[in-house]
Amino acid sequence: FNNRGYGYLRLDKLELAEKDIKRALELNPNLSLALNNLGLLRIKQKKFDLALIEVLKAKELSPGLPEVYLNLGLIYFGKKQYKLAIDEFDRAIQLNPILAVAYVERGKTHKLLGNKTKSIEDEKTASELRKKQNLNVKK
Repeated sequence: FNNRGYGYLRLDKLELAEKDIKRALELNPNLSLALNNLGLLRIKQKKFDLALIEVLKAKELSPGLPEVYLNLGLIYFGKKQYKLAIDEFDRAIQLNPILAVAYVERGKTHKLLGNKTKSIEDEKTASELRKKQNLNVKK
């Protein structure tokens, strides 16, 4: 249910995503990936306070999951707490240095804060990672 819910999230079919993710959590209330995905759903709905609750639960269960910190960064970005967002994107990158989306989001945040050089560096890194990842898929 969680995987299908995440697929619906990626397609922006939020009602279907919520139904499946909640079903996954009924079956296993401690499924950190489902909690994190429910947080991502709330981010897409711009319900940042609810998202924070879900993602912090996921963090407690799986503190080594880079996507948790990515989502925390997105939450803080949405709440306009940009320095906290950068800290969370940094942690996601520390845990998974090839997580291109974390560089993209950190770059956007640096740009908003006027850190043009850091923003450009992150954009370049994300672009290089995506090229490498696309090459690996084609092999």
